[in-house]
Amino acid sequence: MKKKLCSIFIFSLLTINYLMAQDFVLADFDTTDPQPMTMAKWANGNQGIWQDTNIVVTYDTVPNPVTDGFNTSPFCMHVGEPADADWWGNFSGIALPNIVNSADSMNGSGILVTAEKHYLKIFVMRSANDVTGFRVCIGTTENPSNGMDYTSPGGKCPFTGESVYTANNFNKWVDYVYDLTAIIGQHIRTVGIINSENWNTPRPSIPATDYYYDEFVLSDNPTPRDVVVPPLQASSDGFYIGFEDSTADAGWYSDITVQDPLSSYSIVDNTPDAVNLTTKVLEYDKSATAPYSQSGPLFTLNGAMPTSTNQYLHAFVKVPDNAIDPNTGYCAVQLIARNWQVGDSAMIETPVFDPDVWQDIVLPITTPIAKTEYISNFSVLFDCRTNQYGRPASSPENIFYLDGIVLNNNPDPRSILESTGIKAIAINRLIAFNSSKNTIMVTPVNNSKVTIFNSMGQTLVAALVNAGISQDFNVGQPGIYIIEATSATSKQVVKVVCK
Repeated sequence: MKKKLCSIFIFSLLTINYLMAQDFVLADFDTTDPQPMTMAKWANGNQGIWQDTNIVVTYDTVPNPVTDGFNTSPFCMHVGEPADADWWGNFSGIALPNIVNSADSMNGSGILVTAEKHYLKIFVMRSANDVTGFRVCIGTTENPSNGMDYTSPGGKCPFTGESVYTANNFNKWVDYVYDLTAIIGQHIRTVGIINSENWNTPRPSIPATDYYYDEFVLSDNPTPRDVVVPPLQASSDGFYIGFEDSTADAGWYSDITVQDPLSSYSIVDNTPDAVNLTTKVLEYDKSATAPYSQSGPLFTLNGAMPTSTNQYLHAFVKVPDNAIDPNTGYCAVQLIARNWQVGDSAMIETPVFDPDVWQDIVLPITTPIAKTEYISNFSVLFDCRTNQYGRPASSPENIFYLDGIVLNNNPDPRSILESTGIKAIAINRLIAFNSSKNTIMVTPVNNSKVTIFNSMGQTLVAALVNAGISQDFNVGQPGIYIIEATSATSKQVVKVVCK
């Protein structure tokens, strides 16, 4: 058996090395010989990438500062910036060597993006935890404007690195993969980088930082170059992580990362109740200073979990009373699943109205927007608040609980989690609703009797509403209300806050 596993592993490595050997190198900074693209500088006549020298203080080729990992290249591109550098003029990247300025769209035919090679890969490293992330922009001959203004389906500078760059990634190389399917058939002339997306108000405090980039390549392989694990084999459910059996759980994930250094987690005894009958749960102690994007644990799987059959990620969560945002009347919990391609992720934000009660959150993995054909990691983010401008805001320190994470093909939330695994008792989704100051709009999926109660249990209104028809109900004043929808076969009860 060991011999067979060894053979499989060697074959996997040989396969990955073969795929990497087929990569088309755009720029690697290791030779003085001509390469398809070179480091773009404002001092060279713009080259489609503008820089403010007060922000980009140093911009050069330097010896690779970390060669003991998977990137053993002797040299790399380097950007040095002062603390709290603004995003504007905070640019770097590579360009065709014969581009003189941003208007020279016809100087050189560019690098053709083909169906065979449409994955752009870039080695990235930072010397400090810049929580704002970074952004990659592609300029093409067919879109001859400045590379930082390149527009594609998804908007300007569509490729972001912020969603997967965590606090634990600084001072080590990370391979980012960008799917260029939207520009197959076009010719790359610039690859621009906004080194720090520091454009929020108020701006987060960011220390002076060195940014490093290396080995820009086009590839036919979507897997990052630092990943050498084969795809995971799905069970009847894609996977189940329940914290009762550490050996079984370890078969699915390799690491639980506390993304915020002041937060922590532990596996603790559960007090079983009518909803969660398990014996162990994950307890997450979130600090008051945890950034919005680092307010929960990140699970890294042992490989790639296909989502062609199992397309719904579930997680049981429980939040404390003081995590209920007084401005919204609920605690917002986000469930995010990602593959290795930057920007390819699925996310859902679910309001949790009831404190100290287990609730199942369900994330559809494959949607018209999300292209997650497999999962490599997922995270659960607690108490995701925004300020009056709609921007991420801090939330109080609190203890949250997580359990029963499963990937399966059931779109319905679970109402019971048993110690032996999953008992899927579906809560049929009968209605969609919106609320304003004194009005609740209800849209039933099936013909339903809709009854609305106040917080004292008094009936305010009852009516029959046809399937798919939206009906407004005036409840008179702001407050907490209960909607009960009953169809011929099912019943659903939800809490609504009008404010």
